[in-house]
Amino acid sequence: MQIVEVNTWSVHLPLKKPYSIAHHTFADVHIMFIQLVLENGQYGLGSGTPSLVVCNEPFEESFQFLSTEMPALLKGEDIRQVEHLLDQIHRFAEIYPGATAAVDIALMDAFSTFLGIPLVRFWGQKVKQLPTSVTLGIQSWEACREDIDAFQSAGFTHLKIKIGQDLDHDIEIVRKIHEYAGDRMHLRVDANRGYTTNELWRFYHDTKDLDLICIEQPLRDSDDHLLPYMPAPIRALCMADESLKSPKHAYRHVEQQTGFAYFNIKLMKSGGTRPARRIARIAETHGIPLMWGCMDESRISIAAALHAAYAFPNTQLLDLDGSFDLASDVAVGGWHLKNGQLMVTDEPGLGLKLAQLTK
Repeated sequence: MQIVEVNTWSVHLPLKKPYSIAHHTFADVHIMFIQLVLENGQYGLGSGTPSLVVCNEPFEESFQFLSTEMPALLKGEDIRQVEHLLDQIHRFAEIYPGATAAVDIALMDAFSTFLGIPLVRFWGQKVKQLPTSVTLGIQSWEACREDIDAFQSAGFTHLKIKIGQDLDHDIEIVRKIHEYAGDRMHLRVDANRGYTTNELWRFYHDTKDLDLICIEQPLRDSDDHLLPYMPAPIRALCMADESLKSPKHAYRHVEQQTGFAYFNIKLMKSGGTRPARRIARIAETHGIPLMWGCMDESRISIAAALHAAYAFPNTQLLDLDGSFDLASDVAVGGWHLKNGQLMVTDEPGLGLKLAQLTK
């Protein structure tokens, strides 16, 4: 079954409202898309959100790669040789992880659509459903309270709080959020590499009574080697995020015993579902629980992350709220959301359809 058409395009999608993390504020997101059309009329969709901050991937250069190299590589190829095609595209995963993720997702969507089964069923579904967290950016207490009320009204039960910009403010805001919503919502925090080891120790000391689930990437990547010297109760909360971009990084964390208790897998860091699943397998082998996260993304890549997440028994946490922030998207379907729980659909592939094709 040949791939007869390869369409690529990019869109600036506005966020419903701007938000801030440590050292950055976002108001919109630039997303690239790819559609692989098969000779029987079926198609697969992929999307990518390159990150200059996390992966040093410039959008324009990455999209140029997607729109010029991929059509030449994929057009006329047989989707049944999907493993061979993945071999070809993942040669570029370390240079263009966002673009490679888009193609990887489109290939797996097209392949499992051709098979007539949901993608997670092809891999073997291990998890039926989990709650996803929703995110509070770095903002005032009044804005936090307003967002918490809206999240609770929508049925969400897990909350992620962005910190890492000002330690005193972080401690104060996390304690206020716990006092206001701790009996209704489970809390986790993401420092986005914002702390020194001394600041991490102080944050832990001043919040240890709050039963936080985890602390994402508290230290800079270059300071990972310092984490093993932190007290065990702190290490038990720490999650590798920006310092975990590839299977190679996963092996390094395991072999060097860097001390992270959790792995956070993002398709936009790893380059798609294949390397993400390799990271997950390494973690499973070594008894490391997983959280599957995201950037600001289309529901296309969120659906792919969800299918990958549910194929692993060590998946414990979801942070797949990246499409919730978008004011519009180019696709519909992909998953069901009920009371904060994410579920895959019974549709073939990723269960997606184009809302409109904007080139």
